[in-house]
Amino acid sequence: MRAKDIVLGAITLGLVINLLANEVWHYLPDRKVYPYTYHVFTIVLVIICILLFIFGREDSKEGFWAKLWQKLVGHNPRETIRLILDTTRGSDWSKGTIRGEPAMYLHSGWYATNVTDEEVWILRAYLVRPRTEADILFVQHPELDEFGKYPILPKSTAKVSVDFWIQPPIRNEGESFKGKIVFIDQFNNKHKTKVTFEGHSREGELILSLKPSMKFQNKLNDSYLPKEIRKNLQKKGVLLSNNLDICREGTSKWVIKDPKTSHVVYIVKIQDKKLNLYKRFIPPPRQRPVHAVWTRA
Repeated sequence: MRAKDIVLGAITLGLVINLLANEVWHYLPDRKVYPYTYHVFTIVLVIICILLFIFGREDSKEGFWAKLWQKLVGHNPRETIRLILDTTRGSDWSKGTIRGEPAMYLHSGWYATNVTDEEVWILRAYLVRPRTEADILFVQHPELDEFGKYPILPKSTAKVSVDFWIQPPIRNEGESFKGKIVFIDQFNNKHKTKVTFEGHSREGELILSLKPSMKFQNKLNDSYLPKEIRKNLQKKGVLLSNNLDICREGTSKWVIKDPKTSHVVYIVKIQDKKLNLYKRFIPPPRQRPVHAVWTRA
């Protein structure tokens, strides 16, 4: 239940009680008691509404009062998974369009560890502010290198990929966006995470700069990534597959595509006597995920 629903419900209940008190007042032998009772009641109602708004919010900080509130309302979430940001995939956003109108496409990768003795399914995810439901939520298959709607097996870790679309954009190109993602499992437990989505310019994020050489250029022209470039990328946590699609564009630009990361391309350019490699995110077409069926043999 959202905070505004709780507050509106409390105000409505207060008005009903106020009307009933008004009726009862006419039958009291000493009507002077009522004005003081009315003021006390109004003050108490305002305090209750403020407390409900602060501690009843879904994005309220976890702490003593938040946990106390959860116990009072009868919902005490259980820790079923622990989430750690996948730094190799990171969290980024880039410009996109929905029905021809500008939008923000956000992508985030996580490691989720099931700390229970039963399967855990991540059913939903949403951004707290602005409140946005995940457009795509995929979990890694327990045994295969593929993503879909799969469970996280007991005492095991799986990769989680989540995408959002925000329209209209709330950040300018290149600016970062700090937000909170809430993952919800089949037990209705909410797992809150803080994340910074890095914004990139049209060129992309500069992740590598080396001295150019004809040897590098010849290998790129032959659709082969030089070992020195690959080694430097590995130091930065970028692991590329061996089956790369390298396309030459012009005399000093190459586009590298990795089949395993279709939402990312790498741009190699020779600029100012340097070989610069940029990482650029490509927003996919907006679509709903296909639900996979998981069966254990």
